[in-house]
Amino acid sequence: MLGMLSAAHTLNVKEQVAMTPDNPVYEPVKTFLKTAIEDGAYQAGDQLPSETALMEQFGLSRHQVRHALRELELEGYIERSQGKGSFVAPEHRRPGATLRLNGKRTVAILVPHYRSLFVRQLLEGIMQHALNSGFQMVVHNVRYDDDSEYEFISDVATSGVAGMAAWIGFHQERTLDVLRELQTLRFPVVLLDRYFPGIELDYVGTDHEELGYRLTRALIERGHRHIGFVNIQDVPLTSVQERLAGYRRALDEAGIPLRPELELYLPAPLPSEGVRPSAAVMGLKERPTAFFAVNDLVALDLQKDLDVLGYAVGADIEIASVDDDHVSEDQGVPMIRVFQQGHAIGHRAAEILADRIANPQTPPQHVLVEAGPLVFDAPVEAAQS
Repeated sequence: MLGMLSAAHTLNVKEQVAMTPDNPVYEPVKTFLKTAIEDGAYQAGDQLPSETALMEQFGLSRHQVRHALRELELEGYIERSQGKGSFVAPEHRRPGATLRLNGKRTVAILVPHYRSLFVRQLLEGIMQHALNSGFQMVVHNVRYDDDSEYEFISDVATSGVAGMAAWIGFHQERTLDVLRELQTLRFPVVLLDRYFPGIELDYVGTDHEELGYRLTRALIERGHRHIGFVNIQDVPLTSVQERLAGYRRALDEAGIPLRPELELYLPAPLPSEGVRPSAAVMGLKERPTAFFAVNDLVALDLQKDLDVLGYAVGADIEIASVDDDHVSEDQGVPMIRVFQQGHAIGHRAAEILADRIANPQTPPQHVLVEAGPLVFDAPVEAAQS
């Protein structure tokens, strides 16, 4: 049916919309369908052209077409059914849907779905500023897997919200493609905790390199010269890579040679039996006397693995880590630890998101929030040099 309507009419719609440079790129497809419905070319219950057909007709991406369809749905012109398509809504639904988000004052928040003090602090910081600024929020605790995260990111631009603050947990190309698309659309996005080089979006997080440097430097000042780095898996997240860079910088400044064999990556989950992941590094002639663990959960896994090998954290081995969730206190693992300022990060992210919604043309901001002071638990009796 689109082909029967289109040709000259589609070209005319494109030319009319193009005369207004402030219109979003998806406006031609929205105007085309809205006009066709109002003129009676499409009747209530009729199925509209598929997303693929509209993409080809107007030279737009799927995300842009979905944004147009979402706005028509919010305005009461169409109804969408997953797996079936889009259909013209009954006429009494227009000009507005019975229930709709106030898109101009609603923002989406994406955080990983696990019980975390840091995540709660982050949300509290965002909520405080957002509510004081008159925004309402839709918080989505995504299941911590790549499919759920991708699905949420794919749909956010067409969901009716004005912007999004997002903690992206997985470095997968399809999610990065969506973020690039959101950048092209100038859809307001503030990334939390980690960013992605080459994607120009607002970002608020800790100075991760300085954090890694401070913790490693503290171990050096305690007399350690064989210091390992440990993470769960070798992933290209900027938060992890910058903490590793801080670890390496501290060693370099102290004149301690970098030893790649001391950079340990534990599997998740730890094996219940068999050869211990830490066995190889602890079997070195010059074995580590201390570790910088990238976060508290990694530190806990390391402690369990070392315990099986017969090493006691706090007596034989010292650990320094980012302990946002107070794991060391809860589990009784003595460490040098530091806490990220979740509330401050969330508050600043909400400020930037509000500014981005009001001023979409301004250059993206990259804001670093300093972590809290180091906390020293009971010291190791004798650090080996």
